[in-house]
Amino acid sequence: MTINKTAGAPPDHDPFGFLTLGETAKWARISLRTFQREIAEGRGPDIVRISKRRSFTTPAGRAAWVQRRMKRSKYVNDPVQHQAAREHTR
Repeated sequence: MTINKTAGAPPDHDPFGFLTLGETAKWARISLRTFQREIAEGRGPDIVRISKRRSFTTPAGRAAWVQRRMKRSKYVNDPVQHQAAREHTR
């Protein structure tokens, strides 16, 4: 029997905040394929590889990735333009 030392957390909870690639894609609300493509093109977050088959992202890596993605967004510095574009697509 395995004892979960993190009270109230699900058994697969990582106390360091590591997420699998699938979990990270879901967290970022993008498809896993899009996320894999970003990693392959060097635009994804830093990846921690535990073994050939186990790869994770860290909280710091995800935060830096989000910051880089925001800088690439054409609306990040102009919220008025962003709102106008959203209203135009409705």
